[in-house]
Amino acid sequence: MNSSTVLAKPLTTGAWQEELVFLDGQDYFDSLIADIDRAHYRVRLETYIFAFDALGRRIIAALGRAASRGVKVRVLMDGAGSSDGHHAARALEQHGIDVKIFHPLPWKTKHFRHALAQGPLLVKLFYFIREINQRDHRKLCIIDEQWLWSGSLNISATHLPRAVGGGGWRDYGIRVTGSHVATIAGHFDHLWERRPVKLGRGLFKFYLNNITDWARRHKNRLLINKIARAKQRIWITSAYFAPSNRVLHALKKARRRAVDIRLIVPRHSDISFFPLLTSTYYVDLLRAGIRVFEYIPGILHAKALLIDDFCLIGSTNFNHRSFLHDLELDLVLNTAHAKSTLEASFLTDMDASQEISYQTLNWFKRLSVIGWLPRLLRYWL
Repeated sequence: MNSSTVLAKPLTTGAWQEELVFLDGQDYFDSLIADIDRAHYRVRLETYIFAFDALGRRIIAALGRAASRGVKVRVLMDGAGSSDGHHAARALEQHGIDVKIFHPLPWKTKHFRHALAQGPLLVKLFYFIREINQRDHRKLCIIDEQWLWSGSLNISATHLPRAVGGGGWRDYGIRVTGSHVATIAGHFDHLWERRPVKLGRGLFKFYLNNITDWARRHKNRLLINKIARAKQRIWITSAYFAPSNRVLHALKKARRRAVDIRLIVPRHSDISFFPLLTSTYYVDLLRAGIRVFEYIPGILHAKALLIDDFCLIGSTNFNHRSFLHDLELDLVLNTAHAKSTLEASFLTDMDASQEISYQTLNWFKRLSVIGWLPRLLRYWL
């Protein structure tokens, strides 16, 4: 089993009571389905992508079994990530499962009846056009307000190992228990019912959420402050790295304090131009003494952050979309075992990567217009 778990007393009052870190997509989804099969009264599932592939159908079947036992099941998927989500939605509804779509694309009129926002057609159309740039990028499943599953894995076979017909993407997943699971369940209900949200006392201490404008501003400020106060290390795994000038400045300033900064990014991406966009930052990063690694074995989709003893796993990338537009969720690790698992995984991924230097940085990446053009549009990326 390519996962790590520790059952221990929380390190601090109110911390997660159990933290299970997953480093393998098949292990993650097999265990998630097992928990869904244990559900007694409620399952809330929220995802950016809900693919109607072999994995998607397995999840639908598990949710259907839960619904047949009288479990109340709600599924929220994003209108852009799940632009073909009507196939999954139709199959879910056949099991009596409630389905909603976050901000359907304006031209996907067949999604309108599932939209969170309701009203006259023209009113909805105007709203979807206005909000087209905000996406629900969160990936979570809450079962009986007891178990919270999250990380970087969508409902898509791309996250499964190649040996079982998947895409072999590299991801991190996490399952936690504790009192704050119910609070995050309330955040889901806020989105679903479009009502005011109570952020909870665990915000920024045990989880990072940007479900309100206030929370977004404070989350971004917290990350900048964490970078500014780092003393030993800043290790970043980011599938889509195109940071703001403020983040870049904070990283370079930390490096001047001799903080060990390492960045792992994908050499190949599902968004073909993104590695070239990321490479436009390389010279600046290398000059500052920041170590950069390109992950080789496959598509790196994981999102993780280690700043000294502060460790995060979630859905947030170091790009403008995550910081300014999309809804994200990240969980703070509290147990020493979970932290050491993430640290060891980072080092494993680093060993599977090629370190970038002036010698390995080819002229195409240094000068490529293909990379610099999207950088001009990075506010939307």
